[in-house]
Amino acid sequence: MENFLSIIIPIFFFIIGSISCGTGIHGMYQVLTSHNFCSVKGKILYSEMEINMSSPDDAISYNAKIEYEYYYNGTRYMSTNIYVGENLSTALLNFISNKTNAQQLTSTYFAGKEVTVFVDPLNPSNCYIEKRGIIGPIFYLVLGCGILYLFIQMLSK
Repeated sequence: MENFLSIIIPIFFFIIGSISCGTGIHGMYQVLTSHNFCSVKGKILYSEMEINMSSPDDAISYNAKIEYEYYYNGTRYMSTNIYVGENLSTALLNFISNKTNAQQLTSTYFAGKEVTVFVDPLNPSNCYIEKRGIIGPIFYLVLGCGILYLFIQMLSK
């Protein structure tokens, strides 16, 4: 059993570290390339706070569900992306988000509100409505590097 754990634990660290590094690199790329996006007017169609209970510990998580529409070059688009590069990092943030964050988003982006939508001119379905800095992706990259460092340390023992 001890030999089994000495194999499984490093593999676990490698997988988690790799995912975290990849998420950080992808997020940094998304934030840096979003500076080329253009802005158009859009309208919030739907805004609700979703409450999820997970078993077996009955943990509660809150998630803002927001849908909006916008027109780019005469074509209508709809999206639920709030932040640039909606990806694993956003999913993780939504998973650990609290009620206050979800309420703040749904009260800021209420149904019927006109918003500025930042649109990728090369791929108009890629958009977001709220700018976010590079700190989040850097956090995931540093976290992943730290976990991978632990993985290397485990292998060297």
